[in-house]
Order: sequence, then structure tokens, then C-alpha cells
Amino acid sequence: MLELPALVNKSVPSVSAVPSPATNTSVEYKDTPLSYRIIEPSYVEKVLVSTNEQDTTLIKILLRQTRRPEVGDKFSSRHGQKGVV
Repeated sequence: MLELPALVNKSVPSVSAVPSPATNTSVEYKDTPLSYRIIEPSYVEKVLVSTNEQDTTLIKILLRQTRRPEVGDKFSSRHGQKGVV
């Protein structure tokens, strides 16, 4: 099997139940890396890294693909003029 490069090394809690604050148990995490699985090449357009109130890191990746227009594709200009190929 072909090993795909990881885009984001993601970790998720291994237990789906939320522990109560009264218990002082530590939550175990398992690695679930996010990898690119589409055949066509793409480019990373934008990466947004932020955190929430609980200091949980949130990463959003916007990918861009360059391809030829096909029949039925819709286009729109910045002024709202729309057209179909």
C-alpha cells in the first residue's frame, strides 16, 4: 500500500464519553493523521490556525485545484454577472 504524506498530525480522544470534572482522570489521545487522498495535485491556498476558550487548537486547510472548465461549469465575475459554459 502506498504511504500518503500527512498534512496534519491530528490527535483525538480515544474515549468518546466526556469525563466529569469531579474525576481527575487524564484523557488518552490517539493519532489520526489527516492525509491527502485525491489523485489530482492541489496547492495549499490558506492555513488557518486558531484556538478556542479551552486552548484546543483548530487547524483549517484550504486546498486549490487547477483544472480545465467542462460543459456545465458555472462562472461568476466580481460584479455578479453569471454564466455557464
